Amino acid sequence: MSVKFSNNAATTLSAGVSAGATSFTVADAAAFPTLGSGDWTYVTLTLEVVKVTAISGSTFTCVALAAGHTSGEGVELRMTAELLNDFASDTESTGTSVAMSIALG
Repeated sequence: MSVKFSNNAATTLSAGVSAGATSFTVADAAAFPTLGSGDWTYVTLTLEVVKVTAISGSTFTCVALAAGHTSGEGVELRMTAELLNDFASDTESTGTSVAMSIALG
C-alpha cells in the first residue's frame, strides 16, 4: 500500500461527471501511474483534489467527488497539500516510513 506518482500526467475528462460520483473516465490514462491493490494517487479536476484508488484502462475509481465536472475538463497529477498531508499523517500514525514509487516516463 503506497502513494504513487508519475511525471507530467495530464489528460481531460471524456464525459461529464456528477457530484458524488465514485469514478470518472478520461481521454488517455497512459501517463498516470499503475495502481496495485491498496495503492492510491491524487489528481486535480480544475480546483478539486481527488483521491484515486484504482485506474483501469481510462476509468479512474475515486473517493466521492464533491462537485460535478464537465467533459473536456483537465485532469492532472500534481503535488497537492492533500497529498503531502496524507503522506505525513500516514508516517506519523504508524511511526514507520511509507513506501513511495515514482514512475519516470
